[in-house]
Amino acid sequence: MAPKQIGQFNPGGAAEDVLIDGNYAFVTFFDNGVYIVDISDPTSPTDIGHVSTPGNARGIERKGNHLYIASWLAGMQVIDISEPTQPTIVGSYDTEGAAWGLRLKGNHAYIFDWWGGLAVIDIQKPAQPQLLGHYPGNEQIQQIATRDKFLFAASGADGLQIFDINNPLNPTWFTGVDLESAAINITIDGHYAYVAQDNQYISIIDITNPFQAELLKQIKLDHNADIIRITTHQLYVAERGHAVTVIDIKKPQAPLIRTTYHVPLIDLWNDGNTLYLTTDEQRLEIIDSNNLARLTKQHTFKLSSSAQLLRSDGATLFLYQPEEGILMVDISVPAAPRTIGHIPFTKHISDFQIDGSILYVSSDGRYLFKYDISHPQQPRLLTQYHTSGEIDRFNIHNGVLYFSGSTNIIALQPLPETALIIDTTTQQLTTTLPRTMPLGGYHVVISNDAKQKTTLYNAIKLEMKPFGNSGQMLQNLQKAMKQKQQDKAIK
Repeated sequence: MAPKQIGQFNPGGAAEDVLIDGNYAFVTFFDNGVYIVDISDPTSPTDIGHVSTPGNARGIERKGNHLYIASWLAGMQVIDISEPTQPTIVGSYDTEGAAWGLRLKGNHAYIFDWWGGLAVIDIQKPAQPQLLGHYPGNEQIQQIATRDKFLFAASGADGLQIFDINNPLNPTWFTGVDLESAAINITIDGHYAYVAQDNQYISIIDITNPFQAELLKQIKLDHNADIIRITTHQLYVAERGHAVTVIDIKKPQAPLIRTTYHVPLIDLWNDGNTLYLTTDEQRLEIIDSNNLARLTKQHTFKLSSSAQLLRSDGATLFLYQPEEGILMVDISVPAAPRTIGHIPFTKHISDFQIDGSILYVSSDGRYLFKYDISHPQQPRLLTQYHTSGEIDRFNIHNGVLYFSGSTNIIALQPLPETALIIDTTTQQLTTTLPRTMPLGGYHVVISNDAKQKTTLYNAIKLEMKPFGNSGQMLQNLQKAMKQKQQDKAIK
């Protein structure tokens, strides 16, 4: 007997998974979250409860009064269904990869996490799920550098790992170079990658052909390599609190240590042969390194507090001071720097980078803030992102941000500017979106001056317009299949 459809429930979108329990069906829809459907009358299934979920709802499991949802880039979501008409998200755990399925056993959830492998989560307390472990246990990526269509990652005990980024948002691993100790930092100049290791060595790797990258030379330092910067023919390697060493790399196969400058530095940046460094003595030093045999201190300034991070862009110096935020300082006259802008910032900053008139700030492990600094006196927060995994330092390449800090590469392409208008009377949201806006679902975060936030999950959905009505498309498909059968019969 052929199966026959007797009923249907279709709120729109793609149904991903279904769980049947008595007279209820719990259904995940990719862009629409979770629906609870009364199926006591199979010919007329009725929606009795719904909750939108972060990410995209995929796999579903149940234990007692809780549903566990594999929610793609938002990890695992826990939903309380003790009152089926009012399902509520009560807990979550954001995995390293993209959660597409899961299974439960006892007090453990086993999450199929795509590139994140298999994650094991303790769900004894549904509102506070905790990671127990994951497989495979890849090393955390320490630092990233890019060149052309390739990404190079200093990956701890995994050495140097190399990725193809022809598809910028999907870095694809293709080879690596093993090193004798953990790779903790990297920079690139032309055909060579300079990798700092935790055994005080700098490994010079020939990446002329990234598919056949090979170790060319190693050089031993007298101190650790916490920071590594580069300019033409010169490499600067620093240990925080101790010293900075200048290495002549005019001939990469025969590098020469030229001098070591002892200083209790915190961070180091260079603009060509000019070095900027901050110290734990609350000082900013500007140093000339044109003479490789001896660094020359040009200027020293007292800061109001220690600057933990330091960047420069043309005639502007950027200083991150935890007590004050990010200061923008005009150094067009090095002997008389002056503050021209300030971004108050109370959260911890792990890195920040400048891209033209845009300042990107990574903070608190999972957040990226984007500021317009075209007018330094009035910097403006444009948007913020919550990333799919832990982030630390990052690199900007062709408009895409690549982050270290997780066991996989996190790539983020900032969205084009949009205009959102919220009518507080009707509670309606109006937006004008650019044509370049990628298809998909978008959350909207509403915040006020009191820093209170409300998240509207999947508030905006961009879908491709169908080429025709579904009935006509089905008729055309049936007609084509019938014609194919007739053609096969004639043969």
